[in-house]
Amino acid sequence: MSRARPWETPLLRSSLDQLGAVSLELGYRSTELGPRLGWRDTALLDVFIGKTVVGEEPRSLRDALRLLRDRGMIVVARDDRQFPGLRSEDPRLEPWQVPSWARPLLERVVGRMALLDMPAVPEAYPLVKDGDPCDAQRHLIRNRVDVSADAERARTDPLARLRLLGQLLVVRGLGQPDNFALERLPLLERYDPRAMSTTRLVSLSAAAAEVPPPRLVPVGAVHRGLPRPVLEVTPGLAALLSAVAGFEIETGRHQPGATIIEDHDLRGDAPVRRRAQTLPPLLAKPVVHPLLVGRL
Repeated sequence: MSRARPWETPLLRSSLDQLGAVSLELGYRSTELGPRLGWRDTALLDVFIGKTVVGEEPRSLRDALRLLRDRGMIVVARDDRQFPGLRSEDPRLEPWQVPSWARPLLERVVGRMALLDMPAVPEAYPLVKDGDPCDAQRHLIRNRVDVSADAERARTDPLARLRLLGQLLVVRGLGQPDNFALERLPLLERYDPRAMSTTRLVSLSAAAAEVPPPRLVPVGAVHRGLPRPVLEVTPGLAALLSAVAGFEIETGRHQPGATIIEDHDLRGDAPVRRRAQTLPPLLAKPVVHPLLVGRL
């Protein structure tokens, strides 16, 4: 599967066209270190969708989900430029090169907000940390000029909202005052499966005041079948919202017969898999049109 070329294999291309956060049952799982990403396993995740800029090591959809689980963001290079001054000290956040055919697929699986296009600094955004997410990210606190500039374009710029939420939650988690009144700015994407217009921006104070408050889901993992309103957040933001504001994760139900990748135990071991009696098919499509059955 990893060596297959989707653009040359119609069956594989059709299967990948149906793949996304909802079909993979992407969701957060509770661990002792906070919420961590989990998903339903499938052989389709072994398809290569890019390579690293340095070393040109191939990367699959499974690698993308693991990186999102462990670090919270995937850095994507737009061209061959490497921007050495902006590179993260964390080797896991090395930029990837993603071909044009794979970019829409990657966005459907991990969510557009989880992809950070260069030139950008990954540490300017909330990431997944193994320790205290607030203490480990004090660098997210910025000066008044930078905060004001982001606040002016927050309504139309998702990355500006992400930076402001990082500032707000780290400040609150460290017990410092919110000098910029960021908790009243509409910075969170709230999805309501019962509403005609499902997605709208709400402030942290408004979301916390709801009874019951909306729960947390990964970006893109929303659908009309959800039982309640939710907040679409990246893994790093989910960790901060859970630790600082007490938001809970939305617990989904897995399909019968699915193979579930459990939460890794954060000791470097491979994820534990629980296999049911049967696995779901990669693709189910009619081979013969019903009108031709009689003639056959």
